[in-house]
Amino acid sequence: MSVMEKAKELLKDYKKTLEEFIESNQASNSKKISRLLKKGDFEEAMEVLSDSFSNLVTISNDWESHPNNIIGGRTPAEFFKEIEDNRHIVELFNEASEIIDTDLPLSFVDRMKAGGKEVQEGLLAMLQDVSLLDDVNQDISSQLSAIRYLGLVGTGNTTGPLLELMYKVHEDNDLVLEKISESLVNIGPACLDAVLEKLESSQCIGPVEEYLMGIVSKLGSNNKSDRIYRCLKNAFMKMENKAIGALFFAKYGDGRIIPALRGFVAKNLDTISRETYYEIKFAVEKLGGNMDDLFKEWDEDDEGYEICPDCGMHMSEHD
Repeated sequence: MSVMEKAKELLKDYKKTLEEFIESNQASNSKKISRLLKKGDFEEAMEVLSDSFSNLVTISNDWESHPNNIIGGRTPAEFFKEIEDNRHIVELFNEASEIIDTDLPLSFVDRMKAGGKEVQEGLLAMLQDVSLLDDVNQDISSQLSAIRYLGLVGTGNTTGPLLELMYKVHEDNDLVLEKISESLVNIGPACLDAVLEKLESSQCIGPVEEYLMGIVSKLGSNNKSDRIYRCLKNAFMKMENKAIGALFFAKYGDGRIIPALRGFVAKNLDTISRETYYEIKFAVEKLGGNMDDLFKEWDEDDEGYEICPDCGMHMSEHD
């Protein structure tokens, strides 16, 4: 077999190894979790799930470090590292994203990182057909995988193309926009300047800009600056959905926005929606302020209107 043929068989073997482990644990774990949930022991149920995931990672690592007959007794980690042609790595990634439903082997991801710009451009090339990404009838699992792994193997150089893609896909394509946002967050602070520039130049704040605000609030929370604060505040003042804007500030963690949040509520107290009121209230309190003097009652009963204490969203919006 050629190197590529061996590599493809190796990836199939990886998938089979993980599937066998998952199947062997699924029956016992599902019964155990069901029993724990019926008892109301949610923490222990989560521990079972966490242990199962940890065991899956161990199985994956063992597979990578053990000799494999498909490649003449070498380990998969050694084999992937020895593949010289970056074009083969991109081709294998394309194959793997269709074959494997779980994470790719870490040693293969490391080889993708080592491929640098050539591998990054290969992944970006998979995203050229924007009409495909917007077609709900198409299977875009390979493209979504490319977006995800650009966040893991990409650098600041891939930020520009990913941002351009956000503006090319339909603004209601939440699946793709969410994946791109996650990818940019994974690239890290290296993408902040480019994202800020996009937000700063935006005349209005639509769905794409809201995703950009989310990226800035996550990355900026550990990299605070006056520029980030001004950018988020200006975007907040322009946007229609003040509720989500307030939550971004709660995540970013800068209390200087409290007067603006309180001022918006005070100005619109007679017309503000219950959702917006409570989410701004959550943000103000999380940032160290309060809205005790801006109490609002609705005609309908507020009982049961639960706000998540961690993110401020209405509990009905959680999965």
